[in-house]
Amino acid sequence: MQTVLPTLFARETAIPLVAGDLSETRSYAWVLCKYVRLIIGNAKSRFRPRIVVMGMCVVASALVQACGDSQEYAYATLADATKAGEISRGWIPDYLPTSSHAIHLVYDPSSPRTWCAFEFSPTDSRSLKKKLTSVNALPQRLKHVDGPRASWWPDFLKGDLEVARFHANGFDAYVAEEPDVQSNTDLVLFAVDWAKGRAFFYRTPGGPAGGGGRP
Repeated sequence: MQTVLPTLFARETAIPLVAGDLSETRSYAWVLCKYVRLIIGNAKSRFRPRIVVMGMCVVASALVQACGDSQEYAYATLADATKAGEISRGWIPDYLPTSSHAIHLVYDPSSPRTWCAFEFSPTDSRSLKKKLTSVNALPQRLKHVDGPRASWWPDFLKGDLEVARFHANGFDAYVAEEPDVQSNTDLVLFAVDWAKGRAFFYRTPGGPAGGGGRP
């Protein structure tokens, strides 16, 4: 499905600004800026101030829409999520146990922010354990988590977080780093109950590679 944004006019030519499915990209603001620059360049001098203001309004409106347009999905198995492209697009890590099921996923297409719940077989946890680092203190970027407004996201992972709250609910706290664009890393916070095969993760933008996971 495509989101059609307001049409701008320059030299009596209508140029619709169209953004593709937001699940395919994390940001399309640069596309809007490109169109706005094109329109401003083609506009007559006396109309340029109006075109600039109109273009700024369109870009701002699109950014607000993108930031607030979270998407929620549910998958019975990891195979279903893989088939839907969630791993290839980077929303679900490729190191989740192959037995993962009952997957609930919410992500913000305008950023790496992701919330996910899943279950797995306790005997199928090696791939996940290899990627996680146990923590007793959370990195600064993971000390506060805004909930996704989904009933399946637990209260102990909302607001200001403390590792003690993980333990009180039967979970251990872990952090993983994932490469992102421009040599940056995303931070992924995991809460895992190994005995019962339950887990949650939250992804947020980190910082320069190698330094994102520090407290």
